[in-house]
Amino acid sequence: MPDPDLPDDGPADASTPATIASRDSLPESSAGKAPEDEFDAEEQQAPYIPVAPFLSVVGNLLINSTVHDGVTARLPGSAALGLPVRVGTVRRAERDFVTTTFVEPPEYRAAARTVRRHLVLLTGPDGVGKRAFALHLLEQYAEDAGEVKALDAEQSLEDLADELRPGTCYLLDLDDADQLAITPARLQVLLNALRATGAYLAVVLTQPPSAPMRAITGIWRPYLISCTAPDPVTVARNHLTHHLGPGWADNHPGLLDDEVLDALRLVQGPGQAAAVARDLAGAALGRYDKTDVLDAVRDRDHAGIADWFTSHPNLRTWAWMLATAVFEGQDRGVIADRATALEAVLASGSQAPAASAWPPPGSSKELDAIRATPEPAASSGSFPRYNLERVRFLRPGWAQPALDHAWREYPTLRDPLLNWLAATPLRGDLQDLAGAAAGFLTAATTGHQALAPLRRWARQDRPRQELAARALGAAAAHDPAIATQVRRLLGSFSRADAGKELRRTAALAYGTAYGLAYPQTALRRLMELARAEEREVAQAAVNGLLALHRAGATSGPAALLHQLAAWDLSDDQRCATAADLVSGLLTVTTQRPARPGTGLPQQTAAVLGDPEAAHAAATALAALSAHPAGYGQVLDWITGWLFAVRGHPQHTLVRDLIAAIFTTLRHLDTERLAYDLTRLAHEQPHAEDLETLRPALRAFEEPALACGGPA
Repeated sequence: MPDPDLPDDGPADASTPATIASRDSLPESSAGKAPEDEFDAEEQQAPYIPVAPFLSVVGNLLINSTVHDGVTARLPGSAALGLPVRVGTVRRAERDFVTTTFVEPPEYRAAARTVRRHLVLLTGPDGVGKRAFALHLLEQYAEDAGEVKALDAEQSLEDLADELRPGTCYLLDLDDADQLAITPARLQVLLNALRATGAYLAVVLTQPPSAPMRAITGIWRPYLISCTAPDPVTVARNHLTHHLGPGWADNHPGLLDDEVLDALRLVQGPGQAAAVARDLAGAALGRYDKTDVLDAVRDRDHAGIADWFTSHPNLRTWAWMLATAVFEGQDRGVIADRATALEAVLASGSQAPAASAWPPPGSSKELDAIRATPEPAASSGSFPRYNLERVRFLRPGWAQPALDHAWREYPTLRDPLLNWLAATPLRGDLQDLAGAAAGFLTAATTGHQALAPLRRWARQDRPRQELAARALGAAAAHDPAIATQVRRLLGSFSRADAGKELRRTAALAYGTAYGLAYPQTALRRLMELARAEEREVAQAAVNGLLALHRAGATSGPAALLHQLAAWDLSDDQRCATAADLVSGLLTVTTQRPARPGTGLPQQTAAVLGDPEAAHAAATALAALSAHPAGYGQVLDWITGWLFAVRGHPQHTLVRDLIAAIFTTLRHLDTERLAYDLTRLAHEQPHAEDLETLRPALRAFEEPALACGGPA
C-alpha cells in the first residue's frame, strides 16, 4: 500500500506492480487476497534495484540469538571479540584471540623490526587487518600484567608524552592523516618518553589506497609500514582451528575442498575470511548446508537479497523476512506474532498493535518464502505450552543484509520499522534483539538527525527508554562515526538537570554494548550516575556497572570498590546504592546455605582471595557498617559467610577479612559491628566461629574501641 504522504509517480508499467515501482513505496497488502494467492509464484516482479553498500561491522551485531554467529550463542559479554574496545583497556579475550588466529602479512618482519624503536605507523585501506596486526606487534611487549590501551582518536600526539604509563602499550586508531601532524621536535619528545617509560605506541591509519598521505612527511617515514591483507586461506584455517579444534581437518574431511578454496581466494580481508570460516564451522556442525555457505561467499555484493525483495512484492513476505531478520533464533510462534504486527504497521502506517497472548504459529509457506526453517528445541519448564521451534535462515549471514537493504533502499519502511521495534513486548530477550536491530539501523543512517527516533524513545515510557538505551549502545559500538553523536547525546542526558527519564536512559545505555566499546567513559559516567538522588537512576547505574564488570570491561572488583571510598554514605539512599554495588560485586545473598560448610560463592572467594580486592572489600564493608542503611546488610553478609565456611578451608578468607576491618581500618566507626559480632560469638558459640571472629573479639575488648554495646 503506497504511503499517502508521498507524491504520485504516475502510472506504472503494465508489467510492473505500481506499488513497488518506486523505492519510496511499499508492496501491496495481502489482507484482501485469498490465502492461496499470497505466495503465488506467478507474481510479477519489479525492476531490479541494486543493493546499497552494506554496513561493514566486525563480528555479529545481532547478539543474543542462538543462530546468528553460525556456531553457538554469544551474549554481550562473550561477544567481546565482535565488540572491540575502542577507547580503554583492550580485553584479554581479544588479545588472546588475536594471538591464536593471527596470520602474518608479507610486511610483518619489517613491522616487527620497526616497533622495537617503540613506535610504528600501520597504514592501509579498511579491512586488511591493521588492528589485529597492531595488537599482535604490541603483545610481545605487553607483559602478563601489562596493559594494551586503545586511545581516543582525538588524543593529541603532542600531549601523549606526558600521559604515558610505564610498561603500557598503546593503540591509536585514526582515519585522517591530518591527525598525524606534529613537529619533529615534539615527535622526538614523544619517542624519548616512550623509551624512558618502556611504553610502545602503534598508530593505525585507515585510508583508501588513492588518498594522499599529506601528513606523512619525512619524520614519520622511518616508522611507516604499508599493510596488505594476509592470505585468506591461512586465515580461514586458523579460525577453523579456533572454532573446531586442532583436529578439524581429520574430523571434517572435505570441509576446505577446491570449491571453497577458490571462493576464499576471492574474499577481501581477514575479517571476511574469518566470517567464512565461522560459517564453515556452522556447516561442519550441521547448522548450515555447505552449498548455502558457498552461495553467501560468492554473493559479496549482497545482490541476492535485492533479488529476493524484488521477486516477492507482498507485505506479508516482507514482514516475515524482516521479523525473522530481527528475531532469528526465537520460537516460530514469536516470529509469527512479530511478523503479523509488522504487516499491520506496514499496511496502516500506524503504531504497532499489542502482542498477542498466544502467538499464531504461521505456516510452512511463510518460512519457505524467506528460505528459513524451524529447528526443534528443548522447552523450558515442566509443563511447556507447546514445543519450541527456533527459526533460522538456511543461508548464513542473511539477516543483516535483509535489514540493511530494506532500510537503505525503501525509505518509507523506516518509520514503520522503528514504530514496530518500539512496540516489542517485554518477553525474554526480545527487547535485546530489537534494541540491537534499532542500533544497527541507526548506524546505517546518515545525517545529524540519525539519533532523533532514539531521542524520542528516551522521553517516553520505561520499555522505550530501555530499548533506546540498547539501540544507542549497539549503534555506538559498531560505528565509530556515530559513536561521537551517541557520546554527546548521552553526555547531555547525564546532566543533573536533564530529568529522571533521560538520566535513567543514559545509565542504561552506558551498561550496554557502549560500555564494552568505551569502558573508560562508561565506567566514569556510571559512577557519577550511581550517586544520583533519583533511586531509579542510581539503580540503573549500579546494574550497568555490574553488567560491565561481569563482561570483563573493568580491571576487577578492587577498582570499583576503591571508588566507594569517595562516596558520602551519610545519605541513606546513597548508602543503599553502595550496598547494592558491593552485594553484586561479592555476589552475596541474605539467604544462608542449606547446610554449613558449603564454602563461599565462587565470585566471593575470588574477591576475598585477592589481597587488593579483599582490602577494598573490607574498607567498603566497614564504611557501610557505620551507617544504619548499610549496617544490617553487612552483618547479614558476615553471618552468612561464617555459616558457609564452618568446617571449610575458606574460613581463613573470612577471618582475614574481619581482621582487615578491625585492625587496618581502626579509624572507621566499627564499634557497633564489633559488639554485635562479639555477642554472636558468645550467644551461639562454635569453635571455628570463635577462631574466625577473633579479630572482632579483640577489637571489642580493647579500651580504645570498646563501646559497651547498644542499650
